[in-house]
Amino acid sequence: MRVVCFHGRREIGGEALFLSAARIFAGAANHAGFSAQVRTPGFPSPPGSPDRAVVKISRDQLTDLAIPAEYDLEIVCDPLLAVVPPMGDALKPGGVLVLNTESVIESRGVHIASVNLDAITSMRAAAPEAAHLGAALAGWEALEGRISIQNVIEAYREIRDETMRETEEAALAEAASATKSALSAE
Repeated sequence: MRVVCFHGRREIGGEALFLSAARIFAGAANHAGFSAQVRTPGFPSPPGSPDRAVVKISRDQLTDLAIPAEYDLEIVCDPLLAVVPPMGDALKPGGVLVLNTESVIESRGVHIASVNLDAITSMRAAAPEAAHLGAALAGWEALEGRISIQNVIEAYREIRDETMRETEEAALAEAASATKSALSAE
């Protein structure tokens, strides 16, 4: 089993970018033939507070509903949370950390990709999830593979109940490429 954690902040009404990205990424994993589930803390944080959504992904059917405390891949969606380690020291050895930040952040022993996902979203006039999903896809590829851009596009359509526009597809591809570059540069 692999575990992906999306960090962000809750919005009023309980929704958030990090939660939407986690749901879509889990859907993409399901489309790729994995078993995936999204888990969040039992009581959501108040609006504006840091929070997380954990995606458990396995080749076997998942039956355990526990929220893992260690992660193979972490995506920090909110630039104000872009610290190492993010919200605790939960990254497994050999794991990948993707930070949504303008600054290049380095840390010994941690595979970090610093990518300005907000800028990619803004330049492409895309839904914010698209760039974050591209970063997650590239991070996942560095660990495991077998989830494609097409899987993400299909899951996006199902979860958001709308087709991914060309601007979202471009942001997805650009963020994946930038994340791969950042990971290979370290």
